[in-house]
Amino acid sequence: MKIIKQNQATGYRRLAIYQKADQLAHGVYKIAKKLPREEMFGLSSQLKRAVLSVPTNIVEGYARHSDQAFKNFLAISYSSLVEVEYLLYFTYQENLVSQDDFKGIQPQIEELEKMLWQFISKIKKDIAQR
Repeated sequence: MKIIKQNQATGYRRLAIYQKADQLAHGVYKIAKKLPREEMFGLSSQLKRAVLSVPTNIVEGYARHSDQAFKNFLAISYSSLVEVEYLLYFTYQENLVSQDDFKGIQPQIEELEKMLWQFISKIKKDIAQR
């Protein structure tokens, strides 16, 4: 079974991993807006770039119409997600975001990490069985 369907240009929107990544990006953007002004070009910018990399790599990988390419882009997405997790932890440790914001977003990150890892594993298995 191929993961990618050639005729579904917007099929990525139906993927649970995309939906969760999109929700997370919006949530992290709200947190980034609360960072101090002096972090606008530092942590805030880095956090926004990293979190947008998660859904955009899912979309780009899906658009490649190749399970192998999709798997590679999902790996990049996963790496960006781990970066987001660290950056949020760092901002929390530096008292730049509230405990409520940090604790509120952390479960979403953990859930998406698990989902991405499982999806990557499924594609690897599918590729190996061909």
